[in-house]
Amino acid sequence: MVGWGGLLVLGWACSSEPANPNGPGGSGCQAGQMQCGGVCVSVQSDASNCGFCGNICPSGTTCVSGSCACQNGFVDCGSGCVNTKEDASNCGQCGKVCSGATPVCSNGLCSGSCAVGKLCGSSCVDTQTSIQHCGECDHACSGGQVCVAGGVPLVPAVVFTGGCAHNPCLVSLLSSALGHSMVVWENPQTVAALGCARIRLSSTKKRRPEE
Repeated sequence: MVGWGGLLVLGWACSSEPANPNGPGGSGCQAGQMQCGGVCVSVQSDASNCGFCGNICPSGTTCVSGSCACQNGFVDCGSGCVNTKEDASNCGQCGKVCSGATPVCSNGLCSGSCAVGKLCGSSCVDTQTSIQHCGECDHACSGGQVCVAGGVPLVPAVVFTGGCAHNPCLVSLLSSALGHSMVVWENPQTVAALGCARIRLSSTKKRRPEE
């Protein structure tokens, strides 16, 4: 198990099941996957291709079983998924509107000002982690993304390599267990081999004595 390039790469060696070129995704994709932009993705969990290629889940949602659903920390209040800790129209619970002397929502409570965090409109937020205000006010992460240290929004994804990536049951189980989309390239064994070669090369360079 190796973390490389911001992605978790799994490369266990075990028996594999050949890909079905006539499966739902075609082009060698496993059952439950489709080839979107040349890459086999799980349309059951990929927020950029939820249910079918190009179907992007909106901010505050992720892809669950092929349909967009509220991310952790968000609640469906009818008009969409909202963070009740920040939303002044649904502060603490759906339909609770902050107004008058307490017009802003701070950690799920209507208040006159922000005790902590930054005021973005009528919301007190932590721009280091807020999905709706990542890094700055109104900079929302796309569906399935999370805000890390106020930087560029990241898409939680797992690249599955090696022979086991041919096993559709294992791909589905890992996707469900991790809660993230599983990316499987057309030739996962080759990807695993290239990854191992790259890691080996880096390790060899580090051990060389200085000239």
